[in-house]
Amino acid sequence: MLTMCWRFLTQKPQNIPIPNIFNKFVLPHPTILCLDAYIGTENQKSMTKRILLLLILSVFVFKSNAQTTVPALITSNQVWTLSGSPYLVNQNSYIDTGVNVTVMPGVEVKSTGSSTIMVAGEFRVLGKWDSLVKFRNVTVAYQANSKKFNPSNNRGAYINYADFTTTNVSQTSISSSSTSIKVSNSTFINYYWNIDVTSQTQDTVNIWIVGNKFLGDQYKSGAPIHAMSSRMKMQINDNYFTNASTLYLEGQVTFKNNTLFKMYTASFYLHGLNDISCNKFLRFNSNLSISLFSYTGKGKLSFNYNTLDSMGSFSTYPMMSVGRNGSNSVPFGKVEFKYNNFFRQVGTVGKVGISGYNNTPMKTDTLDFTNNYWGSNDSTTIASYIKDYNDDVNIYGRANFKNFSASPISSCSYNNTNCAVAKFASSIKDSVVVFTDQSIGTKPYKVRWVFGDGKSDNKNSKVITHTFSKPGFYTVCLYTYDTLENKCDSTCSTIEIVNKTKCEASYYFAVDTSDNKLVYIINNSKGINSKTKYYWTFGDGAGVSTTNPTHNYLKPGRYQVCLTIFDSTANCFSTFCDSIVITENNTDLVVLNQDLLNIKSQSTFKSILAFPNPSTGKITLFIDNKQSENIQIQIINVDGQVLETSNIQTNLGVNEIDLNLSNYSNGFYFVKVSTANSSKTIKLFISK
Repeated sequence: MLTMCWRFLTQKPQNIPIPNIFNKFVLPHPTILCLDAYIGTENQKSMTKRILLLLILSVFVFKSNAQTTVPALITSNQVWTLSGSPYLVNQNSYIDTGVNVTVMPGVEVKSTGSSTIMVAGEFRVLGKWDSLVKFRNVTVAYQANSKKFNPSNNRGAYINYADFTTTNVSQTSISSSSTSIKVSNSTFINYYWNIDVTSQTQDTVNIWIVGNKFLGDQYKSGAPIHAMSSRMKMQINDNYFTNASTLYLEGQVTFKNNTLFKMYTASFYLHGLNDISCNKFLRFNSNLSISLFSYTGKGKLSFNYNTLDSMGSFSTYPMMSVGRNGSNSVPFGKVEFKYNNFFRQVGTVGKVGISGYNNTPMKTDTLDFTNNYWGSNDSTTIASYIKDYNDDVNIYGRANFKNFSASPISSCSYNNTNCAVAKFASSIKDSVVVFTDQSIGTKPYKVRWVFGDGKSDNKNSKVITHTFSKPGFYTVCLYTYDTLENKCDSTCSTIEIVNKTKCEASYYFAVDTSDNKLVYIINNSKGINSKTKYYWTFGDGAGVSTTNPTHNYLKPGRYQVCLTIFDSTANCFSTFCDSIVITENNTDLVVLNQDLLNIKSQSTFKSILAFPNPSTGKITLFIDNKQSENIQIQIINVDGQVLETSNIQTNLGVNEIDLNLSNYSNGFYFVKVSTANSSKTIKLFISK
């Protein structure tokens, strides 16, 4: 009996080859596995090996399910990383004052029930657009003494690129009590209140909600944003709201470039200075409600360049109601509703309803509703759309709708000063398209390309060449972001790729499981012949025009490999691209032809083994054959060139065949063993 023990480390040791299957597992601590192995017959040895392999794999599989349990009290700084994900919040957890917790891209934070992370310190979520932080059935609750968001350094209460989803119908995703927060580029699904902010303090609380998606159930209670405080200053820009109940905002509001679709209602309770511009309010079950609060007469509201369509109810509400709270003795201040589109209203109540008691019927305030589009060019018809002082002297305001527009208003003056307006140009030649960023912006910005074929570019490329593998129509989109990765703008355009080729470039990647620094490209292009020319690019600036090149990647990363084949005599041209992720420094990529590895039918070989391998050139092949037959042995270099060929008669069982490759230089070679109906290829490495 032989006792064997293995110690599995938390990281891969240097200069020791480990099969690729183990590289994906990260062990939280060193693990020792021992096995008493009985050495007996060949069958017993084989069984022992299988049991050993099964036990080793079970250890790695068990350890691969890494997870971290979040404690009830967090009293020291932490960074939650992907290697420790998912983070399980099995009870309510509390981040103590002065403690910082940072959540990195790709992490999942989840609860099997409904748990809350209460923040008295600092809690930051730093996801990325292609690696969101996922919250499942978890509430993040910022308390009054938590660290407030600081826009100069993105510290404090900051959540960027997160995905909040819950199965609990009464849960809140993010709450803030008297704390300034920023939530950006995130998605919220099915929470009762997605973002709930209140303030009990006399100090100003700032709220930034930018570039988010709020997706819910139209008839569900709650609100995508519920904000209650007259001292709150909100910047809510570039968001998308759909299938939700009520958007409730109280305070000083900047609300720009948002889309609200299939909502029940949206209510604004406005104090101080407000700007509601360039938004789309579409298909509401009820209406848009604006209430004006002022006790100093210094309030301001600019409601400009908005679109309202398919809103109101058949008997109760107009598309938009404007209400005044207070008396005529203290006017709200300057109010304007200009350059808006009032499209189709639901029912016959009208498009605008002004309310608020007028205690001096002999006079009234005048509200500026000039330069709007009402869907009519007749002033009498437009007047019928508006209920105001002209209909009832007890209503405090009269709408001045002069200079109305005869056609819909399409332009919008909104643009985030930190952002660029997306714009691009394209130049098409066959299947290759050059895209050029022409976005307009005064400050630094980033771009992302989405090509409509499942591929994208995230490298901030202002000029990029993309090859489409198939003919057809593709919708290409350009997205602009500010330097903090907040989405600014996007634009899309459809292009057509016409098939002008009679051949088809194609390849696929293959991995050497015994060498994680070696990757193969198997060229399986169609319609090629001896006159076909090849051009390879490897995504790191290198290119070569040989049939079976080799390439070395110095650094890890994601690279786009493109193969272009062409034959001028046959009017043949085709390009194929795919991406590969390199995980190790100095990784070799070797291109092989498909026929080198092709297996025509079920192999008659039980096994083929080369020993020693690596070698100095003298090698013995052990071929375990299922039958007696004639075989062909070919020695092939990495360029696909056949160096020598021999034919040998083999017998049933194990055949030993000596090869002398001492005359060949150091490097990789392939031995292809073929019969009339099958073939198998193995790799050799010569090192003298």
